[in-house]
Amino acid sequence: MSWQFDCELSLEDFFWENLKSLLNLTQLDRQHRINNQVVDILAISPNQQIVLLELKNTEDRYVVQQLTRYYKVLSGEKPFSNQVDYSLPIRLIAIAPTFHAHNFIDQEFNSLKVEFFVFTIFQREKKFWFELTQVDTNWMRDCEIPSSFHQRLVSKRQKSKVLPTTSKPPASLWKLITTLSQPQQFYILEVRDKILSFDSRMIELGRTTSTCYGQRKGDNDIYKTRLCAEFIPIFPGEYRPRLMLVLPYPKKEKDEFRRLRYKQERVKGLAWAEVRHNQVWEAETAIDIFFYLGKGRSAYSFHYSLQQYSQVCSHLLGRAYEFKSLWEILDIALSQWQENAVK
Repeated sequence: MSWQFDCELSLEDFFWENLKSLLNLTQLDRQHRINNQVVDILAISPNQQIVLLELKNTEDRYVVQQLTRYYKVLSGEKPFSNQVDYSLPIRLIAIAPTFHAHNFIDQEFNSLKVEFFVFTIFQREKKFWFELTQVDTNWMRDCEIPSSFHQRLVSKRQKSKVLPTTSKPPASLWKLITTLSQPQQFYILEVRDKILSFDSRMIELGRTTSTCYGQRKGDNDIYKTRLCAEFIPIFPGEYRPRLMLVLPYPKKEKDEFRRLRYKQERVKGLAWAEVRHNQVWEAETAIDIFFYLGKGRSAYSFHYSLQQYSQVCSHLLGRAYEFKSLWEILDIALSQWQENAVK
């Protein structure tokens, strides 16, 4: 039977502790933040060569692009220069259970050398083992997984219980979900994965208490007019997440006499709305959608049931909708964002 870690954080914890035995590397830093980029692990070889490692608990299509971005900021900033010999090339390593075919195309045509390592977790004689193989050379090394990590392993038959990992969530999001059950965390991270994998222009920005998704503005921010989604606390100081989406709503407009009136034609506005389950982050419970048309989010302007909002979107967008879950609402938010994204 094959096994895997329950989430990418567990994989990183294990690898951080076993850098020396697996790759003969010494720890420098993990989750190293530099110029709004977050590197999983920075390490150093015996000859003072810096090594950048990106870990994936599941298959990922864009790991080469990630490493390329990290290389650019690392080569410019040169952290730990008192320990690292920057006359040597920066070593780039991607580690995953499998690599998507697109990764090999990106690797072949990238001017940087990116090394691929695949890992396997298996059980033998009541012990768990982690086996690491370099794809190009078939070089292989393994080590025993200590008992402290056993509860963080799941069989691949339990894949539906494994947390999604497009990339490691920022601290602002982890803070909001750490008190939730694993199924609730899984549900939220699935939502995050869907948002981030929808379009290459979509980025994630962790702030002090919130996590935003939208189109980048410069190096360190997102266009306010190109936001798509946001996770925020239910209440200030309450570490449970609310999901806010920019969604279409029936907009009031002024007529020729500058009076507000409700148009029956397809008059679409976009506004922040909270998508709320009747039981917080329980996927099978009923959903209501609360729109906030003012500047704050302390009081909503109006709300719809899922059935009512199906009728609203059918009217506004000109096609029949019958929403049954959060996923269809998320599709609407993503498609509306894509229409307005800068080409």
